[in-house]
Amino acid sequence: MILYYFRKYWWVVSAAIIALAFVIPYQVVLVLLFTQIIAVNLVSFRIRRYLKPERNVKSLRNLLVLEFKDLLESYGVSCDFPPRGDYSSVDLIADIFGEKTVFSIREGNDEIHNSEVQSLAASLPKHGAKHGVILVDGLLPIEAKRLAESYGLQFKRYQKYKEEVQERLSSNPNVCSVCGRLIDQNQKELCWKNSELLGGKTYCHEHFKEVIDKSKAETT
Repeated sequence: MILYYFRKYWWVVSAAIIALAFVIPYQVVLVLLFTQIIAVNLVSFRIRRYLKPERNVKSLRNLLVLEFKDLLESYGVSCDFPPRGDYSSVDLIADIFGEKTVFSIREGNDEIHNSEVQSLAASLPKHGAKHGVILVDGLLPIEAKRLAESYGLQFKRYQKYKEEVQERLSSNPNVCSVCGRLIDQNQKELCWKNSELLGGKTYCHEHFKEVIDKSKAETT
């Protein structure tokens, strides 16, 4: 994220360097500007590599999409990007607690227009989604917020929603007692059948096996 902001606000750094011309030799200022040009190009190259095509990315508007995707997947939530050729405002599709949700994520002061709100609402049946969420890492435009709510969409600040999702996922009973990852219904039923050995707790497949093997070893 730091690299992304450095590339986006390179002009601020340039202005600061030029201002130094009042206190240091202009030759040093020229060297600093030249160094910054090289640095910005290197950062751009690294970001392009991070967003390489094999990640199945349709077209990321910002790195918050990847950040949010990584967060959800760390709890075992199944996520995916819209397929190529999908020109809607959908940035991410996630299956949370068995309910599919489509997300449109904006960073900083990137505006979200009414047409994008309508596009997200229209994409729900297309992706079989029950919920649509617009996340903005900045100000919430009142007009777009009202329009989103009229379509039954959620319009929230990115950081606040991220905290809400983390709390909801971590407190969910359908998670592994060790790693906190979501478990599906089949795994949950398997835990119920072995509740005596598991002490009434639920575990993902990996930790379920560890606990069962340990219990068997202690009884032999």
